[in-house]
Amino acid sequence: MGADEPFVVDFVSGIGLPSHDTTVSASASSLLQVEKLSDPYVRCELKDARGKTKGPVRWSEPKPRNLNPVWRFIVDFDIRQGDVHPSDQLHVEVYDYDMASADDLMG
Repeated sequence: MGADEPFVVDFVSGIGLPSHDTTVSASASSLLQVEKLSDPYVRCELKDARGKTKGPVRWSEPKPRNLNPVWRFIVDFDIRQGDVHPSDQLHVEVYDYDMASADDLMG
């Protein structure tokens, strides 16, 4: 890997994420089924030592109704590896996507 190559991060999957949504449905036999779910997505950004964002903030697509999502989300920060310093920090957050309210931070 050379200094002129792009700085790329690959987010593969999440395992055993917490549920943030609950749905209740009735089956044909009139039994109620409760399902605990989340619609997780990844938000990431690279920050320098002063906390300034380097390159664009990136978001994956949400994985609907999934506690073990497989994203295969490849992030190209539009900067070269030579522009990434040891003091830089990669900030990664996982959120639960919600249409009706603010998204929930999962971790």
